[in-house]
Amino acid sequence: MTLLHDVLDPVELTEAVGTGLIRTQRHPRLPFTIYHCTEARRYSGAWSPVTPAYRGLIVSSGGRIVARTVWAVLATGGSRDVLLEPLPDEFHVWARGVAERLTTEVDSRAAAVEAAYDELVAGLPAGWGRKKFALAAVRSPHRGELFQRLDGHDYRPGLWQRARPPVDVAVRGAGE
Repeated sequence: MTLLHDVLDPVELTEAVGTGLIRTQRHPRLPFTIYHCTEARRYSGAWSPVTPAYRGLIVSSGGRIVARTVWAVLATGGSRDVLLEPLPDEFHVWARGVAERLTTEVDSRAAAVEAAYDELVAGLPAGWGRKKFALAAVRSPHRGELFQRLDGHDYRPGLWQRARPPVDVAVRGAGE
């Protein structure tokens, strides 16, 4: 049984809820609290290691984590042991393999963003401004991440949101 306070800092949770970065929602019939990142967090770019961990997190009234998304664990560098804990042992090797493939995919995409950013900035004239940057970035498939990088925001959570295992890997399961 994984308790919320064993995995995530309750002080940081209280601060995130108090500042409107995380919202809670009570399940209509069951004794569960569902945590979500708010639109305010997304639009303001206010990001911390805590906020993505609460995306879709479901906690019982006793503080036990009932469900959490795979992406939240991976995006926060969370312990894959925490993620695997509720799974039967025969799924651990399969799940670790999927996690490693997704991590490699996100790392590769992040490297491509960094390379595109370095190339774009190197090609700009001295004293360039946001307008010159925008004119060059709009042609890139990484334009969203390039602007986040320019503004000093972490673009990796967005990369994690788009990372998915191939359908055949998700459907086949561990035994195949």
